[in-house]
Amino acid sequence: GEMRNPQRNVPIAVMTGILCCAIIYLLVQMICTSNLGPALASSTTPLADVAEGFFGSYGKFLCSLLMLTSIGGVTIACSFITPRSGSALSEDRMIPQKIMQLNRFGSPYIAIMISVVLTVIVALSGSFVELI
Repeated sequence: GEMRNPQRNVPIAVMTGILCCAIIYLLVQMICTSNLGPALASSTTPLADVAEGFFGSYGKFLCSLLMLTSIGGVTIACSFITPRSGSALSEDRMIPQKIMQLNRFGSPYIAIMISVVLTVIVALSGSFVELI
């Protein structure tokens, strides 16, 4: 709803994103395979192991820190997208229209509250391993 010329821009963005991800994953796989060899199959943290091989314990720490930063970025992005999805469903009359109600700042506050409550319920429903 907030994009200019989505018929042109969405396919370009999707294909560019897929291509970039494919190249990154291919490079990561090649680096891990060439550095760990057969030990890759038994490694539980292959990227951190490769970083440790290149840079010592500092590399392993840095790799772990970057992974946590990446996870945080995905979490923040989801926190913005999830309420917007609820609001869009409400605008399309697929769920009650009350959900798209905006506060004085223009935010769909009911959709935000629903996504927070559902997220807390899911987060407290089991252990980390079960949630994965």
